[in-house]
Amino acid sequence: MTPECDFLLNTIPGERRENRRYAVVLDLRYKLTRGKRVIEMGSSRTLDMSSGGISFMAREALAHGASAELWIDWPVPLNGVPLRLVVRGRIVRSAPGAAALRMTRHEFRLANARQQQGFGRPAHAGRVEIMTEQ
Repeated sequence: MTPECDFLLNTIPGERRENRRYAVVLDLRYKLTRGKRVIEMGSSRTLDMSSGGISFMAREALAHGASAELWIDWPVPLNGVPLRLVVRGRIVRSAPGAAALRMTRHEFRLANARQQQGFGRPAHAGRVEIMTEQ
């Protein structure tokens, strides 16, 4: 976080966000779409997360309002198997350096060798889905 951002966060009283954000830095891959067309794919790192959204690093400004899917490598395995948090939502803010996504759906998936190579649904049926209300 830049000194300017830190100053503003510390001088504006009270939390203005609906959900508490946690400074969590994790590797991710993203895919932006408009309709059925993929408009951008890339890799990045999270800046912070909440139950309603995620902000992440972005070299350039991303398309505001674009549908997005994030694949986040989760730091804690399940019974020794790596997990991945898959998040869907829309880009609500973006500027060179950072973007913010409002979540509409998220689920944990078991990461397998096929998924390590790129995007795709897991070969197994076991997954946990959690829907967020809009």
